[in-house]
Amino acid sequence: MPSFIIHDHTTAHCNHAMTNAQSNAPLQSHPDIHLREYRAQDRDPSFELVRDGWLQPFDTKTRPLVYAYIEDWVEQTLRPSFDDVAKSLHYANGGQMWVAENRHGVVIGTVGVSVTDAEVAELVRLSVASTLRGRGIGSFLLRHAVAYAKSLGLRTLWLETMDLMRPACKMYERQGFVRFGRPIPHGRPGTHDFGHDVYYRLLLR
Repeated sequence: MPSFIIHDHTTAHCNHAMTNAQSNAPLQSHPDIHLREYRAQDRDPSFELVRDGWLQPFDTKTRPLVYAYIEDWVEQTLRPSFDDVAKSLHYANGGQMWVAENRHGVVIGTVGVSVTDAEVAELVRLSVASTLRGRGIGSFLLRHAVAYAKSLGLRTLWLETMDLMRPACKMYERQGFVRFGRPIPHGRPGTHDFGHDVYYRLLLR
């Protein structure tokens, strides 16, 4: 079990430092997209992007049971978390979510940082529209999230993905993330029951 397990507590010092970092951390720039903080009206398009990212590796014909299981988790657990992003990503502790828009104002990407510990955060909801993958947008969003986590003074940023998502895994590895064992039993249905979950972490300092 890793030494940086996320705890369900923070300190007043941690909250104060993270609040300052939230206001001081600059947004990254990209020539083709506009990155901004998530708003309530982004709920549906953001959820659809993330939903597609989770379901894309599974074929309804060759893996119908797995697809149905993941789809149920997405609908029952992930969708409700979009109702209150500030709560689910722990904004009070420094968490944040962003959306990427194209020049027409259409949401084409999402990424979030969930902070529940004074030292550690989880990279969440990194997804790009399927028609735009492979163009560097995911790497751009990942770099932004890493820069933000560093601005909070955190020690470690970790994430959960699937080994079926080879392009995503390679992207994380190019950014310096390394694989490690499952951090803690997180008590939610997930693809680890089928042997597909992998975990990455990046040491920030």
